[in-house]
Amino acid sequence: MRSLHVLAATTLVVGTAALTAGPAGAAAPDRSRTYVDSSRTFAAGVLCDFPIDRHMYGWESETVKTLQDGTVRDRAYVEDFTYTLTNPANGRSLSSKEGGQLTVFDDGSGTVQVLITGNDALFTAPHQGFIAGQNGRYIETDYADGTATVDISTGHFDTGFTPGVCDALG
Repeated sequence: MRSLHVLAATTLVVGTAALTAGPAGAAAPDRSRTYVDSSRTFAAGVLCDFPIDRHMYGWESETVKTLQDGTVRDRAYVEDFTYTLTNPANGRSLSSKEGGQLTVFDDGSGTVQVLITGNDALFTAPHQGFIAGQNGRYIETDYADGTATVDISTGHFDTGFTPGVCDALG
């Protein structure tokens, strides 16, 4: 499940502030709004059998707040945000308009809960329709010992984008 958390965080949270717990209720929320324009190439074998260029752009807003019990809540959401995957060898690409939020709760003990709501990725291909994506509501708990549980998964949450995305880009 950590791979989904990493993929979701990569998708939705590009410039997330560091989580630091302070005294309970000590400070007002830290808010930011940033325009993101980020590109990365995934080597062959990471997502598909061939390299994939990823380009993300749009607005990301984030609010980090320490709750009364000391838990740090880091909530990020995107606006007018596009996530595009391209096969550089043939120029084929797929894009998803992103919407929704990613919230991370860190209680300071090494346990982190991840809540994803909305459209975190929704890829469609001509003449195929939906091929892969993550939309709906998803809650995962990552424990300090390296284990994880999926507490809620409604809607559609692919843990990876293969084979649909790779077939469409190949």
